Amino acid sequence: MVVIGLTNTTKSGIIKHFVKTLKGKILIADDVEHVRRLLAEFLSLHGYEVYMVRDGKEATEALEKDRSFSLIITDSGMPNMDGIDLVIHIRNLGINVPIIGMSCENKENEFRRAGADHFLLKPFHLDTLQSILRMILNEQPLI
Repeated sequence: MVVIGLTNTTKSGIIKHFVKTLKGKILIADDVEHVRRLLAEFLSLHGYEVYMVRDGKEATEALEKDRSFSLIITDSGMPNMDGIDLVIHIRNLGINVPIIGMSCENKENEFRRAGADHFLLKPFHLDTLQSILRMILNEQPLI
């Protein structure tokens, strides 16, 4: 966040306000860098703290260190541990965080059976993700 032309005290207050208004922390697991970055940018612009990983193994490592995620978004086809196995692993750990599975193939049934709450078929519009976020996180419409 860049704040120009303000005193340090005012800047500090703005930054503290910004941090207080974060809506939650989201974990994104996808092996495709541009997908991770697109989702991270979209979610960051709407007040979410975003943590990105490349596969299910990295996601489980992130969850071992920090279980305060408000939402997990995972792709299906990733190396080391795919998204469906990740969802099963998360549910077996007793973590009850909302999970959105996504894939370029229709794997909604597989994700749902594993314990995912929602599914996105790639490619998808960001307004579809926005609608799911509102449902899951009880958010007001994103502007």
